[in-house]
Amino acid sequence: MAYRTLSPFTEQTIQEFADHTNGEVEAALAKADALSLELVKGQHRAAARRSRQAGVAFDRK
Repeated sequence: MAYRTLSPFTEQTIQEFADHTNGEVEAALAKADALSLELVKGQHRAAARRSRQAGVAFDRK
């Protein structure tokens, strides 16, 4: 059964979306997981860089 969006005013179909296979869902979840891990790694690197920069600034007193 496909999913579809309906206009709340006219109840006409706006767009239909086909069902996904389990493999497609798993692939999308794996991609999202990998991207979120990269985002977290990037945030940690940025925080470490700011920490080093702050340490240098405090050492200059």
